[in-house]
Amino acid sequence: MVMKTKICPLCGNEIPLKENICRYCLKDITEGEYLTKNCGTYSYQLKKLPSAMNSAQANYTYSNVLPIRRWLALMIFTLGLYRYYWFYKNSKLIGQKHPVLRTIGFIIPIVNWFMYYLLLRDMKKVIKSEGLESFNVPLNFLLYFFVPIFNYWSMINVQENMNEFWRKVQGLKERREFTNTEKVAIVVLSLIYLLLFICVINLLMMFI
Repeated sequence: MVMKTKICPLCGNEIPLKENICRYCLKDITEGEYLTKNCGTYSYQLKKLPSAMNSAQANYTYSNVLPIRRWLALMIFTLGLYRYYWFYKNSKLIGQKHPVLRTIGFIIPIVNWFMYYLLLRDMKKVIKSEGLESFNVPLNFLLYFFVPIFNYWSMINVQENMNEFWRKVQGLKERREFTNTEKVAIVVLSLIYLLLFICVINLLMMFI
């Protein structure tokens, strides 16, 4: 039996007809404006192929791989605040609904347990869909919240697995250097932390 397929309007790859999330770029393609069904067949053609493909190429110059040394640098320079953007970005990339609301939940105590568990669970599903070995969801969840010394280890383990997934499905070059946004965030946060440190030193000097 021949599998019925269609073309993803964003990355141009062929996917099963009934899938609404592209298995290659992980974008929601349910919007009908991109797809036109041919009479008498189950193949699809793109109405906006040139612009859609150009957009896809522009958005995917680099793969979604995040080198661990870059991840560590961002966590260190932001004193751990990068974890919230990391959560948001991964939630969005794997196609979770309402990534902004999920990230807000990840900031709230107790609620963040539930949000992180759901992120790990859905990440594992995405990774397993490509036949790759994945991380242990309960173990990484417990290490993150109940063994603080190992919470970075949990996130690194998860990111390494996601990196393997992106290398397989995208095959694009990896960004090693910081993005402009990351550079600005590092500079701004470093200045804020420096000012706070100076304020604390001045307060201590007043009581000595």
